[in-house]
Amino acid sequence: MNQSERPHVDPAALMALEDVMEDEYPLLLDTFLNDSQLRLNELHRSRDLVELGHAAHSFKGSSGNMGALRLAQLCSELEQYCRQGTLEGVDAHVQRIDGEFALVLELYAEERARFPR
Repeated sequence: MNQSERPHVDPAALMALEDVMEDEYPLLLDTFLNDSQLRLNELHRSRDLVELGHAAHSFKGSSGNMGALRLAQLCSELEQYCRQGTLEGVDAHVQRIDGEFALVLELYAEERARFPR
């Protein structure tokens, strides 16, 4: 399955997380959204390939765990790119992650809105 065929968010993953987390599921969504914004900021600040690769790896893991499949794939691609040892083109990778995160943010905000605060 190539990236364009991957859903932005895997609904089955969210259902499984909701089943496991029960009443804590809204908190998990809040934590993911807040943490993801921090991770995205870290990607923007990093200019060292090792640091950037670690940030991409971490973001990939949390995105994958939360069912944000395209975001996880883009982070994986950035992580692999960092291993190649050049900063050239990094901004384009980060911009793709930005765009995907904007979509994911909306989808998770909609999911979070199902639960009153």
